[in-house]
Amino acid sequence: MERTVLNIAAASLKNARGLLTSAQAVLDVGQWPRSFSFAALALEEVGKASLCMVMLCLPPAVREEFRSGFEKAFTSHQAKAEFAHLILGMVDEKVPASVEQFLDDAVTATRRTNVVKFRGLYVNYTDTGDLLQLDTVGESDPRLMVTMVTAALAASSFTEAARR
Repeated sequence: MERTVLNIAAASLKNARGLLTSAQAVLDVGQWPRSFSFAALALEEVGKASLCMVMLCLPPAVREEFRSGFEKAFTSHQAKAEFAHLILGMVDEKVPASVEQFLDDAVTATRRTNVVKFRGLYVNYTDTGDLLQLDTVGESDPRLMVTMVTAALAASSFTEAARR
């Protein structure tokens, strides 16, 4: 099982790199919404790899207990994004006021990322019937997300090295 989970982590990081390349390509031609969405999906793949590494760090008895939670988190966009935002928080030079603040910041960032990700993929409407166009995502959001994914991938490079 360990080899399988490690292979999943490495494949997730490889996919994250491909999604990041796509995000950068559409960013370069001014497609901000899609760029953000591709980068957000790349960040989720980094979160998936991180989730796999956490699973491998658990003692075997605990790992078996965690398996159903792992499988649920593995398919949850929110859980994968939260893991990635936690990784980003750990490598950030700013120290949060508390562990609670650190976790709250990750959850808040995840919610915002998810909302903007969907804004970059789908035309939608508000509760009052107002149309939400894709062009509501500006240039700064995808640029920041591409930078964040690049940092998250750099922080996760140990996973790829562990596979060798």
